[in-house]
Amino acid sequence: MLPTILRLLAWFIVFLGATFCWIVLIEHGPDDFVEGCKIEAANFKAIVTRVLTPVTPATP
Repeated sequence: MLPTILRLLAWFIVFLGATFCWIVLIEHGPDDFVEGCKIEAANFKAIVTRVLTPVTPATP
């Protein structure tokens, strides 16, 4: 059971990595792949931070 779960987890990680690379290639092109990765990683971090940060209600 454990090897099956580990194999599934490994394939999921590979899928996420390939999807990230594909997004970088589509959005930024192959010319400056490393810079595109940095930009997309910053975008992803901002999205995750926005989702995980609790919203404080505005005081009138």
